[in-house]
Amino acid sequence: MPGLNIMLPTAVSSKLKPLKLDFYPNPVQDHLWITHELQGDLHYQIMDLQGKVVKKGKFSQNKIQISDVSSGSYVILMQTEQQEIYSALFQKQ
Repeated sequence: MPGLNIMLPTAVSSKLKPLKLDFYPNPVQDHLWITHELQGDLHYQIMDLQGKVVKKGKFSQNKIQISDVSSGSYVILMQTEQQEIYSALFQKQ
């Protein structure tokens, strides 16, 4: 299954930057697989479109288990050790 390559500019804060993400599948069911261009420890937050955080944690092994997240559209925010914040949009089935 091919991945989705996406560049999203953000307007929430001046600290948010576009991030090239390759993730699959989209829409996702159980695991969101992600490859990225960032180095070091990363932490993530998944928010619904109303801004409610539905999941957060340390990003590892290029996947996030989201079978416990309800169906819908979500924004994922990833934060680096240097406090840079990146974002992308995905669908959960």
